Amino acid sequence: MLRRVAGEPALLLGGPRALLLQLAHPKIAAAVAEHSDFRERPWLRLWRTLDPLVLLVFGTEHQRQRALASVARTHDRVRGRLPGSAGRWRAGAAYSAHDRAAQAWVLITLADTSELVFERFVRGFHPGEREALWSDWRGLGLVFGIPPRFLPEGYEGYRAALRETLESDLLAVGAKTRALAAAVLRPKLPLLPPALWEPAVSLTAALLPPRLREAYGLRLGARERFESALWTRSQRLTWRLVPRARRALPRLYAGVRLYARAGLLEDDGSSAATFLDQADALQQASQ
Repeated sequence: MLRRVAGEPALLLGGPRALLLQLAHPKIAAAVAEHSDFRERPWLRLWRTLDPLVLLVFGTEHQRQRALASVARTHDRVRGRLPGSAGRWRAGAAYSAHDRAAQAWVLITLADTSELVFERFVRGFHPGEREALWSDWRGLGLVFGIPPRFLPEGYEGYRAALRETLESDLLAVGAKTRALAAAVLRPKLPLLPPALWEPAVSLTAALLPPRLREAYGLRLGARERFESALWTRSQRLTWRLVPRARRALPRLYAGVRLYARAGLLEDDGSSAATFLDQADALQQASQ
């Protein structure tokens, strides 16, 4: 089910939401602010999160292990202490990218965002699919080494854990976190006017839980609701009109990355659907 959901490019529209949910955790925000060039290249951080996820979801076992090792090496360098107090966390509290509870929160934000965006922009879920989707996300978290106690087994348990965290003082948005969020929502790119980002900001405001939307200082007035509705209608129309094979960009990316370089997949100018069929066959054979 995770492959089905992750194969939709519409999920990229939820990227800013997922990042803002993650940054609301003070330890994650501090790690990002102090150990990356996030303010200069915020979308690179999203890519660094999605890149190994794509390989873990669509790749061979060998590629999965390499992706896990790469993530572990990156995490080894990320540790420090909170520069100030936020929520329940006091200044000087230690943080680390190997913090399993923080890792679980990152995974839960991705699971929640994928569920929300798929339902909003692609289609509703059939009976049992939400449970299957969370089961796949949970399995991915276990592969990362997150202890089972941080990842509820059933869908209802996962939703309860999500609600509990959203309502707790585990999350806190201060001035520094809002500055990081500004880099996500309105990145400074050459030749692109700031106003270009406003429809995307409106969409992110509509997708965020109310508490965090207010904490980040985002509005959800008539204009933002109108722009968000346009996003939804245009994506729904795209889903109806464009065949799945031509929408499945993450799967195409995974196929190119994993197989073309290894000479396992012939580049004969065949259609996207044929390409994906070959990639899927190789993936299944590798499992």
